[in-house]
Amino acid sequence: MEINNLVVRRAVDSDAAAVAEVWPRSFAAALPSVRRAHTDDQVRAWFREMVVPGQETWVATVEDSVVAMVVLDGEDLDQLRLAPAWQGQGIDRGAVGSVVILRQVEVDGPRLPRAVLGHL
Repeated sequence: MEINNLVVRRAVDSDAAAVAEVWPRSFAAALPSVRRAHTDDQVRAWFREMVVPGQETWVATVEDSVVAMVVLDGEDLDQLRLAPAWQGQGIDRGAVGSVVILRQVEVDGPRLPRAVLGHL
């Protein structure tokens, strides 16, 4: 698949249903023989009602469709899931790297990298 217009941003309430769809599809593709404790509907409800509104959730979108989700727990990566059709494209690495950078900008404000500052 061709990646056009990849955008990484914080999830908003209207993303909850799309985020909730990524997790069960990703899990089933990665671990098809593993039996989960919760049904897909329970997982979807948990993401819609608890994760997206209550945790630091980020999404990667391609042409406005959620293709990956990242959930942080403080400084720790709690969840990273990628829609199966988009696996193997490097989106997971790109999404995590973008989240780290964007989150730092939110916390510290925009700053020039030290390498740039050394040349000013």
